[in-house]
Amino acid sequence: MTPEFSDSSNTENRIAVRSNWDTRFKALRTMSIIITIVAVITGVAFAFGTVSLLTSQLLTFYGSLGVLWVLFMALTGAITVLFLLAFAEAIKVFLAIEENTRWTSEWVRKSISHRSETTTPVAR
Repeated sequence: MTPEFSDSSNTENRIAVRSNWDTRFKALRTMSIIITIVAVITGVAFAFGTVSLLTSQLLTFYGSLGVLWVLFMALTGAITVLFLLAFAEAIKVFLAIEENTRWTSEWVRKSISHRSETTTPVAR
């Protein structure tokens, strides 16, 4: 299914092209989803670990060192989750850039071929 292109910004054509090209790079899209799921699971695990440290005897036994350990665990979990989510979003951004570049290239190619068909050569 090859959509027709026009000089104006046509949303329907863009959607038709996008739906036709969404099947490219399935592995990267799958990796992005998996990394996002791992980030959520990691966040839940670190939150559970932090809460269990807060409720354990660690704070009463070690005092301020226990509080520092809980803060370190919470900070490490937050940074890990943020990096995983940023990596998953970076993959999505690269895929969007590639898709937009491909769409623009196709649009320019169709636009140039359309203009060359409609213009008449100048007689000398």
